[in-house]
Amino acid sequence: MPPAPLQYNETTFALPAFRMMGFFDLPVADPRMRAAALRVLDLFLVAAGDRLAWFIKAGGGSRRPAPQPVDDRTIAQAREWLAQAPFEWPSTLRFNGWLDAPDAIVAPPHLRIEQRAHLALIQVELPPDTPDPVGFADAFCAAVAGLPLVWGVMGMGLYLPTAKDSLVWMLPRVTPRFRAAIEVQPDQAERALRRPAGGGEEDTPRIPDIGWRCLMGPDLGAALDLSALAGTAGVEIRDHGGFTAITAGPAPIWGDVNRAEDISVYRAVAQSLRPARVEWNYVRNVLFGSGGGDEKIDRLEDWFTRYGA
Repeated sequence: MPPAPLQYNETTFALPAFRMMGFFDLPVADPRMRAAALRVLDLFLVAAGDRLAWFIKAGGGSRRPAPQPVDDRTIAQAREWLAQAPFEWPSTLRFNGWLDAPDAIVAPPHLRIEQRAHLALIQVELPPDTPDPVGFADAFCAAVAGLPLVWGVMGMGLYLPTAKDSLVWMLPRVTPRFRAAIEVQPDQAERALRRPAGGGEEDTPRIPDIGWRCLMGPDLGAALDLSALAGTAGVEIRDHGGFTAITAGPAPIWGDVNRAEDISVYRAVAQSLRPARVEWNYVRNVLFGSGGGDEKIDRLEDWFTRYGA
């Protein structure tokens, strides 16, 4: 059973989901990236089914964005925009589900294809009970194979809508029970990939989080020795021509302590990736925003060490 939606001042701000995000060192307007984004869109629309509510696009000379109901017209508009729009920074294309209760909030299924200032982002959240999440994850990797991916992650976790980003300081929140939950959000994760993440002078990308499947670009992979990990039971390492996928176990889990879910294979992956992970100072000061006091520091320490020191 997944965690309950998180609330702040009796208002929902984060929801459980099967999550994935990937950052690419290639503009969305590049023909290879456009083609991959269209493939991901098609995969997403099939997985989302009739649970989508809103579509939004912004940037590339468009006016102030206004959400539009999802229908055949807006889906065609999304495909056309992905295929032809300039996609200059800042540009974004999104699909969302919607929940009315216990209060109104955008919800999984969610797709975000975005031209950031430095990198391109593809982010997907599906409901945690989505059938065959492994099949979707495999299809996603195939759709973006060959692209210059910097880093990505897949697994069960918490989705924080961008409209609620000011509450990122409330995360991580579910670590004590759900040890494998991905609670890092894209806006904060990107900073670890494009600026010094450990307080040093070198502008070296760092791994923001560990999940069921970690996608490692060549810059991150160069700092790692995966030879020992390759022989670890339950770990699969697969090359996708431009990045390496490291998968911990046959299917994503929450790492639910109450159900005694075994996360030993996650720990093995985390220990192998440790040389390239973000440092504690970065986690404390940047990865989950500012604010929160000593109680937040305790939460961060528990999250940071959940796979071992």
